[in-house]
Amino acid sequence: MKISSYFSDQMILLIISNICIFYSVLDKKYPHFLFMFRMSIKQIIEGIIVVIICIIPNYEKKEKVKEKGEKQKIE
Repeated sequence: MKISSYFSDQMILLIISNICIFYSVLDKKYPHFLFMFRMSIKQIIEGIIVVIICIIPNYEKKEKVKEKGEKQKIE
């Protein structure tokens, strides 16, 4: 699936060129804004993944202990 199917190629080029042209101006006012934007998106995605992992229970096999101290798996 291409990004250009949702947005036109001209729109993508316009956004990229604006970021390139105004990068120095934005970087003076908001230092490292691209890095911070990227990290905030990454943290949001990782947070959603962690919440999903926490919601889904893990399956653990129970082990039965014999009298001699050996463990036997119960299936």
